[in-house]
Amino acid sequence: MLGSYQRLQGVFCDLFGLDISQGALMNMFKRAAPVFAARRDDALAVLRRAQVVACDETGMRIEGCNGYQWVFC
Repeated sequence: MLGSYQRLQGVFCDLFGLDISQGALMNMFKRAAPVFAARRDDALAVLRRAQVVACDETGMRIEGCNGYQWVFC
């Protein structure tokens, strides 16, 4: 079974022809974390002010493992 970083390595290779290490991926996530955290806080503030919030969960199976995708409106 492939881990999430191995799958992401495959995506970078297949889509962009990049051979990128798992350590490089981790470093990208660490550097981007503050930007994502700021946007996450903005999204939470909007959700908390909303009169109506709806969500949907879609199940999927990836290489024998169950996964879920959540969408909030």
